[in-house]
Amino acid sequence: MKIAFITLTNGIPFGSCDLLFYKSAELALANGHKVFVSVFDWKEDHSPKYYTIELKGAILHKRKRYERIPNILLRNAEFIISKFQNSLKESKPLTIFNPDVICINNAGTYDIIGHPHLVEIIEKLNRPYIIISQYHDENYSLDKNWYIKAREFFQNSTFCVFVSERNRESARRVLALPLNNSIVLNNPANLTSHDYLSFPVRTQDNPVKMLSVARLEAKVKGQDIIISILGTDRWKDRNWIFEFWGSGPDLEWLKDLVSFYNLNNRVFFRGYSKNIGEIWKDAEILLLCSTGEGKPLALTEAMFCGRPSIVTDVGGNAELITDGISGFVAEAPSINAFSAAMERAWQMKSKWELIGKNANNSINNQFITQPEEKLFEILLKAGNS
Repeated sequence: MKIAFITLTNGIPFGSCDLLFYKSAELALANGHKVFVSVFDWKEDHSPKYYTIELKGAILHKRKRYERIPNILLRNAEFIISKFQNSLKESKPLTIFNPDVICINNAGTYDIIGHPHLVEIIEKLNRPYIIISQYHDENYSLDKNWYIKAREFFQNSTFCVFVSERNRESARRVLALPLNNSIVLNNPANLTSHDYLSFPVRTQDNPVKMLSVARLEAKVKGQDIIISILGTDRWKDRNWIFEFWGSGPDLEWLKDLVSFYNLNNRVFFRGYSKNIGEIWKDAEILLLCSTGEGKPLALTEAMFCGRPSIVTDVGGNAELITDGISGFVAEAPSINAFSAAMERAWQMKSKWELIGKNANNSINNQFITQPEEKLFEILLKAGNS
């Protein structure tokens, strides 16, 4: 069978939202199928993972990636030009490959609609296609033209895959569709082991270490809210340190914000690390003040490591966390709501080890350990339909 994977992740060369389709592509190659992988071209920053899968036998197609231009007139002109230029350039490799089934990996639920030339190619090929939705903003609405196109495109899909039940329900509301052809499937965890990681021994003199593991993009991950709460007198009087793990466009602003609140000796930026176990070895709790989510891998990984988390009630967070039992859930991504959740958690810090164990038990009971196998199964079923 010939399987085409198209990913629309544009914020970073390769992220956690690419793991599901990527591992399914590897599985398809290992089972003797022909694989086509279409990604944005990041030039010298291109992810080595895509060169690896190319070496394994996949056809790698790199599409031109456009940076956001500040001038709106130039941006509109580039969009019009690129629409016509890209239509032929991007359709040819996929048309030549002539897939039996297509898998579209959306970072945001409706990203594909923003690429009308790709929609046109997929519709002209008239092959079964699967849509993966990694993220859904619950306050998002579509304008009339996007709504009409998105509704049609989702209706005609063979399967839709969402990473959380909440995201599926939000998409049903936005599209006014039952989406009976949809399933919920988690992303693979970026861990070599799902075993519980011993909780750090806390002493009276050592500060409590708290973490945020997320892309440094505050409008989505809410790091600015966390910093502003930690900058209050109440929190400055407590014994803690905080580490941000990750990279992203808001690094310099967040560093300035830390300086503004005089937290330079307590809040640190550690960059990106692949070693999740090492990150959590001496840290006690995760903070995620997200404005929207799918089902964040940072939360999943913290739970596997046996650490409690403070999260917002968006995406699949509350599907994983029971407030006060396996973590703490803020009602909204606001300063007041997240501050209240942080306060509840701090007052219960003597129980964090127990809550972390509850989190580990909970995620082990809920998590599909090899979701790529289920996606591969869906692709084969669609391709044979």
